[in-house]
Amino acid sequence: MRTILLEETNSVPGRDDEYNDWYSNQHLADLLAIPGFEAAQRFVLNPEKRFTDSPDHPYRYVALYEFEGSPSLLFERLGAATFGANPIFSSPAMDQRLSVNAFTPITDKLTRPQTLRARPVGEGLFEERDAEDYPPVLLGSKCVQCEEVLFPALIDCPACLGFETMRPHRLEGRGALVSCVVSERGPSGFTVPYIQAYVRLVDGPVVFTTIGVDPNDAPSLEAGEELVMSIEAIRRLNDTEIVGWKFRPAAS
Repeated sequence: MRTILLEETNSVPGRDDEYNDWYSNQHLADLLAIPGFEAAQRFVLNPEKRFTDSPDHPYRYVALYEFEGSPSLLFERLGAATFGANPIFSSPAMDQRLSVNAFTPITDKLTRPQTLRARPVGEGLFEERDAEDYPPVLLGSKCVQCEEVLFPALIDCPACLGFETMRPHRLEGRGALVSCVVSERGPSGFTVPYIQAYVRLVDGPVVFTTIGVDPNDAPSLEAGEELVMSIEAIRRLNDTEIVGWKFRPAAS
């Protein structure tokens, strides 16, 4: 059973900074060290908007605690920590007039359904096409002098050193596996483990990518195996999905 403890307090006049330093930097940690206390957060009264005809609220500060257990168990452990043989420290900067109440949930916690947004891993790197006859492509460039094909796109050709000789070129989303490795760690938003790989496209360039198969199946992947590309979410940051290219075995 979960219990919410609501503690409303004030500081002694003129000792606000001392009180807040003690409460935020020591008292919260002292209570969270008591078995059963799982979360804590402090709030300060905002005077800008008040939708009530009652007198001013008597307390400026509120602390909200989440306790795993019944209210009686909460107060038993809190009393032992406060008045026992080794009581937790109480700052003289806190006004001793306070309000402490326990609340028991009567409904499940409701949260607003999260709407995910999507954004590409980078602008101008790929083109996703809906029709079955037009699979997604990577947006690279091709030299008009030496026909070197590159991804990502460049303006000048590094092969023949041509100046502004590169032109936009769509790269087919098919290729062959060069090498791969299972990564046990990754940037924020990646589900680990996952497979990183180099794939040589049928158009020539080698691209870095992830492989969309179970990491446990990585040993079955062989160099030279034919792979096809899809455009999908490759990582998630808060409410945003980062969309990019991913390769899978052509036979799957």
